Amino acid sequence: MTALDKSPAELAALYTPEVRTVLDSLATYMREREISRKGAARMLGCDPSNVGRLLRHVYGGDVAGLVARIKQVLEREHQRHRVPHDPPHAEIGTTEMVHRTMQIAHLERRIAAILGGTGVGKSVAAQEYARRNDHVAYLVAGCTGSKGTLARRIAEALHVAPSYRMDRTVDRIIQAARGTDWLLVIDEMDEVPPDSLRLIREIHDAAQIGIVVIGTEAFLEALRAKASRVINQFLGRVAYVEHVQPLGRDAVEAIAAPYGLDPEALDVLTETAHGQARRVAMLLVNAQRAGGQHLTAKAIRKARAELMPVLNGNGGSH
Repeated sequence: MTALDKSPAELAALYTPEVRTVLDSLATYMREREISRKGAARMLGCDPSNVGRLLRHVYGGDVAGLVARIKQVLEREHQRHRVPHDPPHAEIGTTEMVHRTMQIAHLERRIAAILGGTGVGKSVAAQEYARRNDHVAYLVAGCTGSKGTLARRIAEALHVAPSYRMDRTVDRIIQAARGTDWLLVIDEMDEVPPDSLRLIREIHDAAQIGIVVIGTEAFLEALRAKASRVINQFLGRVAYVEHVQPLGRDAVEAIAAPYGLDPEALDVLTETAHGQARRVAMLLVNAQRAGGQHLTAKAIRKARAELMPVLNGNGGSH
């Protein structure tokens, strides 16, 4: 008899009342969060079949070890409910500009670009547009390393099975996107090799779907410095460009509205944020961690000391 082939009596000894209580808590957590057995297995670092057998009280392996892991996971989730969260999404000027640009590309099936400094809210606004609208494929390019890697990411974002050959992957993307209402949004373009621009142009020209690329001003400056034929062909197809500016006090105040900050606290928050929506959110989270929901100028100053300093103002990188 192996460790997994237990007799009914041996199984009963493994599944004590305490163990069953923990497993019931896991089942409730999975149901409330709509987590599959596969998802739970990833959290626990085990095979999905073991999760199912555990919940049925028939798994005969290391029950004690898995239950100990379950208790740790559930305790951390319980603790997460007590930690400060990012402020809710706020409609600021950046949101309006990004959404307008994306709508232009979506409706007119053109290539558009959204450029701006780090942390000003470009990505958050783009993701919000994707949540509100069907047929928007959002992906982060980042440092893809090659045109083939970017092609695979685009395929996956469009729910297309990539091929081991890049040309076939591109053909599948074009066939799946042509004649549809898709908007393809590619974020963090700064590190994408210029040759990948040929891929984006090819998809747009052949599939005739809207495409939005998002990056910093440094992305455009780098392309201008290289000025190759591929780059010029791509830039010549960009029909609309939105330059997103750093946040002003009005935008900072809108993000911080749920916290009821007084004018002094808002002044400190605005000064410390350096025009970055991301930094506003981090400051508010850190200030809550230190001082609870009642945020004062003193709490925000303390939160500032807990952040990495900003170099060269708003910066041009991610």
